[in-house]
Parts: sequence; C-alpha cells; structure tokens
Amino acid sequence: MMEKKKTMNLTSLASSEEKDLRRLSAFAIKGWHLEQVKVPFFSYQLNYELPLISDYMIDFNDQINQEYFDNYKKKGWTYVCSNGHLHYFKATKNTPRFYTDEIAKANVYLAKSKQFGLIFVIMFLASFGAGFSFSQLSNTVDPNVTAISLLFIFAILLGMGALLMLFAAWTTHLKGSKIIKYKETHGTKNSKNK
Repeated sequence: MMEKKKTMNLTSLASSEEKDLRRLSAFAIKGWHLEQVKVPFFSYQLNYELPLISDYMIDFNDQINQEYFDNYKKKGWTYVCSNGHLHYFKATKNTPRFYTDEIAKANVYLAKSKQFGLIFVIMFLASFGAGFSFSQLSNTVDPNVTAISLLFIFAILLGMGALLMLFAAWTTHLKGSKIIKYKETHGTKNSKNK
C-alpha cells in the first residue's frame, strides 16, 4: 500500500524560492501535491492525489480577506495553504502569474530574518552553555562519561543548528534588502512575479 503523505525539505525560500516552486511542480506531476508548510521542520508536507501538470507560486501579503482569495481564483490560481504572510497557490501549467506586492514580500523576508536571528542567538547561547557545562564536568574528579558525552553531542548539534539559523537569517535579510534596494532604484510600483 502506497503512503499518502510525504515530506519535502525546503531548500531555502530566501535564496531559492523559484527552485522550491519548480520542485513542487515536479512532485505534482508524480501525484504529490503541496498540503502544508511545516516551519519548525523547514519542510513541505505533500499529499498523494492524481498526477497533474501544475505550477505553484507564493504570494507575500499580510492583509488578506475573501476578496484576496477570490481574485486569485478568478485568475486561475487555487489557494493551497499559508504560513504567516506567505500564501501558496497552484494552477495549471503556464497560468499567468499574478502581480504581487514586492515591498510586502521584502518586509516578510526582513521579519523572517529577525526571527531566524533570534533563534540563532538562543541556539548559540544554549550551545555555549552546553559547551561550558561539558568543560566543567570534564574537569571533575570522577567525571560521568555518559553525561559528558551527551553534553558534547548536544553542544555540537546546537552549534550546527545555530549556524543554519545564521545562514537563514543572512540569506533572508539579503533577499529582503535586495528587493527594497531594487524598488528604491526602479520605483515602488508592483512588479510581475517571474
């Protein structure tokens, strides 16, 4: 019996939004369609249905209502799910993309960057605390090897997670800043998603 759900990891929305959208389209051809975004795990949950040739898009908007979704529906896009200000839609292949608010998109990136930065600081401090505890326990007269080993592994894992959060904060900040700089240089008029 075939599993009806599957998880696909995000690459990094900030640096490769189009890559993730192409991957989602490739999975849809095989019958795996986006159901929801799992942020704590940085992944997409896919559900198995009939294979379709589909395009996906993400809109960035913090002021949504029924009219917002109706406008997408009129243009051929079906609402799939949301994660905060990020709204995922799908449509048949080559449906024209909808105009999005690029400044709102940049602001979402900058807000996510701050969230990732805060998570980085917390994980870094926890990693530092675990590392300090590791060094203190290592210097005791009768060290508990199991506790020391676990603290060492915990400190390493937290440190690696902190580095991932630093990368996420950096890339989302760069993406948001790049959009704002482009809009300042070329005007604030909405531009078409490519």
